Amino acid sequence: MAESSDGYIAGSVPPALASGAFDAARAAWQAAGRPGQPRLVALNYFALGDPGRGRANIADYYAATGEYQDIVVGNVHTDAESLRDAVAQFEALGADELILGPGTDDLDEITRLADVVL
Repeated sequence: MAESSDGYIAGSVPPALASGAFDAARAAWQAAGRPGQPRLVALNYFALGDPGRGRANIADYYAATGEYQDIVVGNVHTDAESLRDAVAQFEALGADELILGPGTDDLDEITRLADVVL
């Protein structure tokens, strides 16, 4: 990452788990003598309209990943408070971007997300 890319993307984990990876990315960037800072991006899922279905879909998608599946499913944001908290925590970690993916194919999820974070 430090030698041949623009930065690091943390998987769908809580901010506390991404924190160490972000720190390691910054340290590797500096050790490689790269100017500036790496671009830090995080991914998280949300399911506001039907949390059960959203979690089930995400669990199915990550079924082959063992314990990582539990981490991802446990980190699905299902309410406004959880989403706002994640945005604030990733901002505090210095994330340049937080990509929020819906857990269902319900297009109204995007409107619900916008109502919460905008």
